[in-house]
Amino acid sequence: MKNKGDKLLIVIFCIMIAAPGVIGLLLPDRVFSESENRNLAEIPKVTAEGFFSGDFMKKFESYVTDQFVLRDSWVSVKAGSELAVGRKANNGVELAGGRLIKYVKEPDKADFDKKLSAVDKFASGCNVHVSFALIPSAACIYKDELAKGAPTADEEAWITYAYESLDVDTLDLVSTLRAHADEYIYYRNDHHYTSLGAGYVAEKIFAALEPGYRFDLGGYTPVTVSDSFYGTGRNSFGTEAAKADSIIRYTDGIGVDVYVNEKGKLVSGKMYHEEALLHANQYPYFLGGNTPLCVLKSRAEGGKVLLVRDSFADELAPFLSEYYSEVHLWDLRYNKDDLNNYINENGIEKVLIIYSFPDFVTDSKIGLLAR
Repeated sequence: MKNKGDKLLIVIFCIMIAAPGVIGLLLPDRVFSESENRNLAEIPKVTAEGFFSGDFMKKFESYVTDQFVLRDSWVSVKAGSELAVGRKANNGVELAGGRLIKYVKEPDKADFDKKLSAVDKFASGCNVHVSFALIPSAACIYKDELAKGAPTADEEAWITYAYESLDVDTLDLVSTLRAHADEYIYYRNDHHYTSLGAGYVAEKIFAALEPGYRFDLGGYTPVTVSDSFYGTGRNSFGTEAAKADSIIRYTDGIGVDVYVNEKGKLVSGKMYHEEALLHANQYPYFLGGNTPLCVLKSRAEGGKVLLVRDSFADELAPFLSEYYSEVHLWDLRYNKDDLNNYINENGIEKVLIIYSFPDFVTDSKIGLLAR
């Protein structure tokens, strides 16, 4: 009897191990994870080069991990287990100071230098003034709150290195944001800065690019549009370990016309998307999320500026539209058009290349600036 019982347990155990894989084969692959706000890995193509170099197995491992049945639930269980035993880091995210802070990948120096070279090449061939800025992550501003030896890059050192290497005007946003570290400038559950953080960055931009303009952030009346935002930090960590965030807007968007690129044409859009607040990822409330090109046109008389940017510009752009008659947001990840031609054809007067440090490190499209 005992042998039969042991065999039954072994059979049950094998079924539990094999079932997720079998079910996964029967179900269609998921393309996008709303909880993590990212595209999931697709099954890689088999090539001789990829197989022998090991690249195929790396991609296949990512595919299996992303497509694992009930993956989101397993991540949540793992996060809860880590917290239960006193560990405050999970899946590259650490609970520190009441915030879920994402660790930042250490840059590859050769790749980093190549991107800086692309910035310099673009600036030298551009017919208008070009400035450059890197936005530090919460891991940089709150590094003293992270565990000793936390595996995150020394962003401040890398940003200093970048600025010293470039032959363009730069904006020190580390000091700008660190001066307000005790304020609500970064979301607790997401990797972006808040609208207040974006406002302080706008203040720095105006001081550098438009010294004759007095920007008064204190003159705005903030409006809370959501108090239930859980973003990428929470989604990566796997559980609600930090207090829910509030999404706050400072400008009302009145008098600003927004246009976005859809299938190669600019169509009417809007500054604030209330429908985004009904989804897990509420950040697209600002401008509707990632687009190849977004243009804000207002009655202001400050001229035309173009930002080569990542998603951090979505909360920044409303402030800029208070001064500039046109704010053009160009995303290299999705826009392969000729940037210099666009600048010349649209009468752009100033260009600001502005990225969060983590995105600058990981974005493979930065090199397009060197074309």
